[in-house]
Amino acid sequence: MSNEYLDSIAKKGLVPQTLAITKKQLEEYVKTKNCLRACEACGTEAWDCPSTDGMPGLFTLGSARDSNYASWLFQFNCENCGNTRFIGAGYVWAFYNPTEAEQA
Repeated sequence: MSNEYLDSIAKKGLVPQTLAITKKQLEEYVKTKNCLRACEACGTEAWDCPSTDGMPGLFTLGSARDSNYASWLFQFNCENCGNTRFIGAGYVWAFYNPTEAEQA
C-alpha cells in the first residue's frame, strides 16, 4: 500500500470515522445485514463483540504477501463455544458513510 494511497484515505476521514464506530452502530449493522446467524460450530445464536467503553474491539490482520497491508476487522465470539467471526471494518464504514465510500 503506497504512502500516497494511505495519505488520500486519511484525508477522506476513513481512519477516524472507522475508529468512531460504536458498538451500538456495529450491532445495528450486523442486524441490518443479518451477519450473525447460528454458530456453525454449536448452533447457538448468541454472539458477543468485545468492547471497551461502548467502542467495539477493532483488530488488524496483516498480510503474509504484503507487509504494508492489513485488514481491519470487528470480532464476534459465540457466547457458548467461543467460535469467532470477523466483519470487515471497511464494509461497516461504507454502510455509515455511503457518500465517502463512493468516492474511495
